[in-house]
Order: sequence, then structure tokens, then C-alpha cells
Amino acid sequence: MSQPLVSFIVPVHNGENTVVRCLNSIFSQDVELEVIVIDDGSDDNTLAVLESIVDFRLKVLKREQGGAASARNAGVRSAQGRYIAFVDCDDWVDDGAYRDAAHVLAAEETDLFLLDSSKVFPDGSREDLGNGYAAAFGDERLQGSDIRRCAARLRKMPAAPWDKIIRREFALAHPFPEGRLVEDLDWSMRILVDAQSIKYLPVNAYSYRQSTDSTSAQREAGLISDYLWFFDGWIGFEGDEATEGMVRRFLTTQMFVFLGIFGQAEPRVRKQFMTRVKLLFSTVSGKASPLRREEKLAFALARILGVSVTSKLLASALDVRTKSEQDGKSVN
Repeated sequence: MSQPLVSFIVPVHNGENTVVRCLNSIFSQDVELEVIVIDDGSDDNTLAVLESIVDFRLKVLKREQGGAASARNAGVRSAQGRYIAFVDCDDWVDDGAYRDAAHVLAAEETDLFLLDSSKVFPDGSREDLGNGYAAAFGDERLQGSDIRRCAARLRKMPAAPWDKIIRREFALAHPFPEGRLVEDLDWSMRILVDAQSIKYLPVNAYSYRQSTDSTSAQREAGLISDYLWFFDGWIGFEGDEATEGMVRRFLTTQMFVFLGIFGQAEPRVRKQFMTRVKLLFSTVSGKASPLRREEKLAFALARILGVSVTSKLLASALDVRTKSEQDGKSVN
């Protein structure tokens, strides 16, 4: 087998009911590929399901449970492809996505490609994730500081690993931080800071399945701790003007998202969080990364009313907006 163009990395934990659909969607792609599935300590029939699949492009790594970050890192180390793509076992790759992208991947040596993706709800309805890549990056291959200047135009941080195709050597140099619940945030920030070339491909490549599973209190506490770790690692970042502006832009948008989560934290942790809000305000340059209207409002309310009240107001506003969007869809 010649070198694959793309190595698909699929971490699986107890995915007996979804992994076959996921893998079939990858195998159907019209591109030279390999699939590396990391069975991350499954205790259901996942391994038996994987062993029943006969395809020379499939490699299965069996290991004790270590989490998605550790599994992805193991997959990258085992990969042989020129490029790496990450897929979660309960999602799937859209038909023909890599047929449309293959000629660009084969012709260029680019650190990072960005793709479009959609959310898929339990009733089968779909919604574009609205990542804003087209407006921010255009259709040109960007290099150096132009990457950071364009990325700072995004309305939210592009944290998901599965809407990206990354050059294997670049992926090896940027492993996911292990033992964290927000590993995607830190990883995405680092690759956008360090990438020397990037290109947006106008291809809807990924279907992200929405789950109705609730978040446990234990996981919620872990998220709060890890968000603080994430901010501590980046809030004092120093670099060139374009890169600092991008980092502050993403920290600002994430701070806005985190308000709802930190409203549920104990007072001591809320105080730690607001300390970071104030520190971020002191470093935000109006020229490099201006706050948007809703962000200014959220932070102002948090300082006046406190995080808990502000988070409840934000949650209510989000509920109203979501209901309005759903009502609009039902009318159409």
C-alpha cells in the first residue's frame, strides 16, 4: 500500500452502536486513506465489532482507557498518511467530502485545512455550524501573520478537532494535552498560533451528532477547573501584534461562553473566574481585538450583578433565541 493521503483517527469508548456507521462513512471516501481506531478501554462489544470488519485500510489499537486526547495522540503516532483527520465514533464524514478536497490535499503542503460541518439532531434535522471560515479566511492559502489577522475575525474560537485536516508532522509536534476536559481548546489555540500555512476548503465534510445526554456534576466541576487552567495558560501570552490580537479575541469569546458554566461554581471559584475577567479586560486592545456588543454587555453585567445572576440571564436569553429559531424552522 502506498502512503495514504489521509489518516483518519477515531477514538472509541463503548461505541458498539455507532462505530460501524462512522467507519463506513470514512471507507466510502474516494481518497487514499487509512483508518486508525483506538479502542479506549471499551467494556461493551466495541472490540468484537471492530474485529468483524475486514478492510486492509483499518488498524485497531487496543488500550486501557486514557481519554480522547491520549487516544488521539496514540493514533497520530501510529499514522502514516500525509495528513491527519479526526473523527468521533458517534459522528460521520459526509458523502463525497474528500473526493472534493483530495486534489487540493495532494497538490499542496499546508499545515492546516479548515472544513465546514453540520449539527445533526436526534430527529434527523440538520443545521450548519456556522463557523464563519469562508468570511474570515476567503479562498486563498494564507501564511504567517495573515492567518492570525484573519482568524481574529471569527465570531467564536474554532475549537473542534474534527473540522480540520492537519499535516502529519505538524500534528506530531502539537499533541493534545492529556488529562483535561478542555483539551480541544488548548490544542486549537496552539495550532492556530503556530501554523505557517492555512487554507479553507468550502466542503461540508462532517456531521456532528447532537446527544441528549446530560453533563454530570463531577464533569461540571472538572470543566470549571480545566477552564481556569486554560485561561491561566493563555491570558499572559506574548507574541507579535497579530497573534496577540487573535489570542485575546478567542479568550474574550470563550469568556463569554464560560459565564453560564461558572455561574454554577462555588463562590471561591467564581471569584477566581472574575479575577481572570478583569485581567483579560486589562490586556484587551481595542485596536487588536475589540469587544463585540454582546460581550461588552455580558462582562458589564457580570461586574455589576455578579456571575451567577448574569449566567442565568444569558441562559434565559439563549433559551428564547433557541425557541425563536426552532419556531422559524417549523414555519418554514
